[in-house]
Order: sequence, then structure tokens, then C-alpha cells
Amino acid sequence: MAVRIRLAEQRPLAFAVSPLAELVAALHVLDDPSHHPAAGWATTVHDRLPPALAAQVPGLSWLWRAVRPGFLLADRAGEGLLADELGRLRALDPQRFAAAAARPLLGRDTRAEVQQDSRLLAHARARGTAVVSAVELLLTDPAALRDRLCDFLDGCWAAFFAADWQRLHASVADEAARRGDLAETAGPRAALAQLPATTVVSETMITIDKVPNAVVDATASPLLLAPSVLGAPHVTVQLDAAWPPGVQYPLVTGGQPVALAVVRRRLAALADPQRLRLCRSLLREARSTQELAALHGLTPPTVSRHLRALRDAELVTTDRQGHFVRYRLDAVAVRSLGPDLLDALLR
Repeated sequence: MAVRIRLAEQRPLAFAVSPLAELVAALHVLDDPSHHPAAGWATTVHDRLPPALAAQVPGLSWLWRAVRPGFLLADRAGEGLLADELGRLRALDPQRFAAAAARPLLGRDTRAEVQQDSRLLAHARARGTAVVSAVELLLTDPAALRDRLCDFLDGCWAAFFAADWQRLHASVADEAARRGDLAETAGPRAALAQLPATTVVSETMITIDKVPNAVVDATASPLLLAPSVLGAPHVTVQLDAAWPPGVQYPLVTGGQPVALAVVRRRLAALADPQRLRLCRSLLREARSTQELAALHGLTPPTVSRHLRALRDAELVTTDRQGHFVRYRLDAVAVRSLGPDLLDALLR
């Protein structure tokens, strides 16, 4: 499975240094540090997060988990300032905000589906009461949720990320400048050749190894590339045609030996292609049987059989919230089979 990106023939690439995109990548790490190289950093930040901000995380974190809305990725080339990026977000039309914010829950193109509140609320209930409350606000007063999100991001910047960005900025800016110069002097093929999970098919086509099969048209405007330090190992692709085409990619990508019998059992469980696709979804975010069935076009009994095989191989953990049971792939167990496998599943 892959995302294909069509590039313009003239000046196909642009590079962004986005503190907002890096802050959101940081929040993703804080939400689940286990499979990120920046897990140690996350531990230090939890100690610096004021209780008032921490209390808002459960109701907003769905916006930066497996799927990210367009307004939380870089939106223009060059050096960005968080105040400017948040200013554009605060000025965003409420309905456009609502359509993009619904994507992490509904997937696909939701611009015509925001009023399908029953679908949104059904997905929200699987994620807890805090998400239900946020989605209800999204449906009734999207501007209020937009402003709440902006206030939260501004608070995170003041509480911890301004200091972290001072440390990270040079690495991000140097990478953007270096790869931008490479694109100018040696062409887009050379600039794209070593991006994680990326295959250069031609001067005007690349593929990125991701869960969805999708095509992104970047022929009308340059593909916006935003380097990230904390985002590793993820490659995040902007799939919503309502927003500038873009990719946030890691500067760096990140095993304990286990018994041979355990390795054999786990490899056997992962040998099924359908099961492997389920694993990619479960590694990014805990999901219920019903969510997996809808996401992959399978019946719930089929998903249950696959989950049973993964559970028998000790590759998944469970989290029960009321009558909902959600499953997550064990990143440590997968890493024991090899870091390349884990990186491939995370792309």
C-alpha cells in the first residue's frame, strides 16, 4: 500500500520550517511515547505540563493521532513563526475547520459529511467521554473548538515548547536549507532520493509507503516538505485536497533478543498480509474490533480471528473502557523482530 504523489515539472518542491507542525508532532509523541525515539524527551515534558493543559489533552488528542487535519501541518514554505501559524488557524473559517477536524475520526474526504453527526459521535464514543464532548462542540460551535485548540497550543508553547523549539530549530532549518539547495542544484530526484519510506519513480512521481492507497496531486503547487526531529519515525502525508500538498518527514529514524520459539510464533502471526495491514493500524492507535472492520472493509468475526492470532503471539495489548475493548500492537514486541519491521509499520 502506498501514497503516490504527482509533482509539477517546474519547481516541484518547497521546504517549510514549521514550529506548529513540530509542536503537533511533539504532542503525538506525548500521547504515546513507546514507539518514538523521543520517548525520553516525553518523560521530561510530562513533568513540565501544567495540570490545566494536561486536563485538556484527552479531549483534543484525537486531532494528532493516526490522521492529522490539514490545519496542523505546515501550510506555506519558508521560515514560520508560531504566532503567525496560530493566527491563520484562529482566522480559519469554522466550517472549513470542522471538515478538516472530522477527518481523524471519519477518514476519507469529509467536506460534505460534517453534518453526519451520528457517524462522528459513534466514532467519538469509542474514544471516551472527553472526545464525545469535543465532537459535540465541533458539530454545534466549530469556532469555539477551533479557539480552544488554539489556546491549548499557545499554552503548550509557553509551558514547554518554546524552549524546546530553540533547541530543535537549527536542526530543522539546516535540513530544510540543505535539501532545498540539493533540489536546486541536483534536481528533485536527488533531493527526494533519501527521504524515509520514499521511492522516486520519476522526476514527476514519487511513492511513499503508507497504509492508505491514495493519489496526491501536487502539480498545481509545489509539494511542501517539512522536516521534523520529534516526529520520527513517522512520515505524515497531507491527503486532503482542500489543503496544500505536503509531507512531514523525520530527520532521523530510530532490540533485545527473545527466544527463538517466540520469534517463530510472532513471524507466523505476521505472515498473513491482511493481518499485517491490521497491525499497521493498531500500532498508530488503539482501535476496537468494529473500528478495524470498518477501516479495512472486513467483517467483525474476521477481525476477531486475526486479533486472536496476534494476541496468542503476544503482539497486542488490550484496553477496556466500559463495554469497549480496544487493541494496540505492542511496539516493543515488534521491535524485537527488527527495527526495520517497526519502521515499516509506522510509516
